[in-house]
Amino acid sequence: MQQDVKLAGIIKPAVTSLGYELVGVEVINSLGKIVRVYIDKAEGVTLDDCAKASRQVASVLDVEDYIASAYNLEVSSPGVERPLFSVEHFKVQIGNRIKVKLFSPVSGRKNILGILRLVTDTSFSLEIDDAGEEVFEYEFSNVNKANLIETLV
Repeated sequence: MQQDVKLAGIIKPAVTSLGYELVGVEVINSLGKIVRVYIDKAEGVTLDDCAKASRQVASVLDVEDYIASAYNLEVSSPGVERPLFSVEHFKVQIGNRIKVKLFSPVSGRKNILGILRLVTDTSFSLEIDDAGEEVFEYEFSNVNKANLIETLV
């Protein structure tokens, strides 16, 4: 759920004007800054869709000058292991297996794999894969990253 909300707000009109859904935006600071934009549409996203959205997003970022340093722009579909950026994304995945990376450990764990059982506005519950049928609750504020792993329903 690590998403640059302001950056998403800046580029969303450009992405939606092309007929795509803006799934999320990540800014990754590793060896170089990467701005990763995930787009989707009902029929699926093609390489041409990514190229078209990339040109549009790059133009907006150049005009807005929001990112001060050099960066690489990546535009892609959310893929099979779809990232979960919002409460709404979590709600759609109830009953499916997800992987969550936390900022701070809960019960000694920062990386959790389990079936999503319940979602509220501030937290979610997972049936942890290696804990029998035990269900644990986690706060969205502690989520660094979350992805769909397997569709079960």
